[in-house]
Amino acid sequence: MKKVGHFISSNNERVILEGEAYRNFVKTLRSPQTKKTYIFTLTTFMKYKNFSSTNQLLQGETKVIQSSIIDYILHLKETKKLSSQSLAVYSAALKHFYNMNDIILNWKKINRFIGELIRTVKDRAYTRQEIKKILQKCDERKKVMILLQSSAGLRIGALPELRIRNLTKIEKYDIYKILVYEGTSDQYYCFCSSECTHAIDNYLQYRRLYHEQITPQSPLIREQFDKTNPFMPKAYHLKRETMANTISQVLQDAGVRNKRKLKEGERRQKRHDIMIDHGFRKFYDTTMTNAGVHPLYIELLEGHRVIGVKDSYFKPTEGDLLEGNDKMRGYISAVDDLTIDDSHRLQRQVSELKKDGDQIQRLRQEKDSEMQTMKQKYEEMSSTLQNILTVISTLEHPVDKNKIAQQLILKGNYKPNLQ
Repeated sequence: MKKVGHFISSNNERVILEGEAYRNFVKTLRSPQTKKTYIFTLTTFMKYKNFSSTNQLLQGETKVIQSSIIDYILHLKETKKLSSQSLAVYSAALKHFYNMNDIILNWKKINRFIGELIRTVKDRAYTRQEIKKILQKCDERKKVMILLQSSAGLRIGALPELRIRNLTKIEKYDIYKILVYEGTSDQYYCFCSSECTHAIDNYLQYRRLYHEQITPQSPLIREQFDKTNPFMPKAYHLKRETMANTISQVLQDAGVRNKRKLKEGERRQKRHDIMIDHGFRKFYDTTMTNAGVHPLYIELLEGHRVIGVKDSYFKPTEGDLLEGNDKMRGYISAVDDLTIDDSHRLQRQVSELKKDGDQIQRLRQEKDSEMQTMKQKYEEMSSTLQNILTVISTLEHPVDKNKIAQQLILKGNYKPNLQ
């Protein structure tokens, strides 16, 4: 059996993460971010218990194990002053470890010690003005990171794995359709604004300028490269942690998020009222809602599953999600509100007006052409009728001429000249 694990050492505490128990735990976690969080939580619990191996976590009677977990939660709650949300994450990680190793515990009882889930900080979305300040401190690559989150609602965890092949240009609106989590059970698609589309195009053009061969397999957001190097290094996906640190730094540069220092007596920093990355997704959701986009469309465009039987039966088309229909508004209804730069918004509106003007001109030309065709047909018909009447006038019997003329008039084929 192939060994799965590694060592973690800090403050002279050595923790060995390997063996079957650890394999059962870590290999059944899908999300890289969840894996990272759960490993940290498991390691912290092992240090609390003074254990060096994951196998030690399985030793002893289930009641003893359960009691030790409750003691640990109370320690985090009363001594470390962790919030109920944080405690829920610790509990979920330990529950996953013991479930995957066939240790049945009373998690309903354990979680009762967490207490009621109360938000310690009321968070909010970024404002348009705050995002504008952030973009002013961004290069092309950072603009792509920010605008993908604020105009397409992408989670930061979805950005690192995006490839060029995941983008499809919709020329009608000058926007991209984006395939997210390609090839997984969580796969979905969404759209980004034309402002974001231009940022992506400019970023890719910048990379081509330094001789990078952009292919469908290329990462959309790559690691930084040395512009002075005449040989373009292979493009690697930017790691999530690096991306998060990059965004955190640009927020500080823009003055939107200040680094706080611990005050005397504080054990940990107080939380900010805006989540570093999720604040952009909240801006997206709030803006889409205020613009009247249908709530079910918003859920699907954010990669959420529709609750209940709707998940099986509600299947809107791409056109519905993008343009909406008579009863439900789609993404395009909110695209102006999702656009941050005022000049870009005006440019898009002017472009739309120009399209409308061109369409009106085309309709006018089509109408003029139809009128010309009708006029031509009328003249041809009139000429034909005049020829018929000329023939009638040559008949010898006036009664016959009058009857024929009367029938033509009654049928509307001829209007006599009464002058």
